[in-house]
Amino acid sequence: MSFPQYAKTDHPEVVESIRETLRRDKEFGERVHALAERLTGDNGAGWVNGDLFDRKVMVGIDRKYKDKLPGQWKKPDGGCVKPYKKNPIYEEISKIHYRAPRIPGRDNLVFGVGYLGTGTIFEYDGWVYSGFNFQTEHAPDDQDEFGWQEIMPSEFHKAMECENERRRKQRDSNG
Repeated sequence: MSFPQYAKTDHPEVVESIRETLRRDKEFGERVHALAERLTGDNGAGWVNGDLFDRKVMVGIDRKYKDKLPGQWKKPDGGCVKPYKKNPIYEEISKIHYRAPRIPGRDNLVFGVGYLGTGTIFEYDGWVYSGFNFQTEHAPDDQDEFGWQEIMPSEFHKAMECENERRRKQRDSNG
């Protein structure tokens, strides 16, 4: 048995897991922006690595600020510079990270034939929706316990369109 390519659940523990991940991601972003702002004057200068529903880490600062940064920094790696371990900023950057809580009955990273990924997951109208662009290889033992039910791709895509529209309206009303 494998986890469905498209599924949904309204189990409270799954909903809470998704909300907690979003809370952690928001806090993570605020910390990245604050450090980048302090170091460069540009809150968008922080570089991160990871995935929302797995883990994220701050890895460095945009290379265009290399000459403005305090302490010693390594040579640019792509568009990013990273501090040497003896640079006090290294400790600060190392502490800016999070790991998402497990998504009950689904897991966060899912294996498929030739793939590994988090897929797409979101909450809409009291339901948590999950979708993958690949066939999954296994199902967690607790899939049924958390009420995951297979749905048609059309239901998933309709919910995603509605949630995206809700987010657009919210963003536009916030200025």
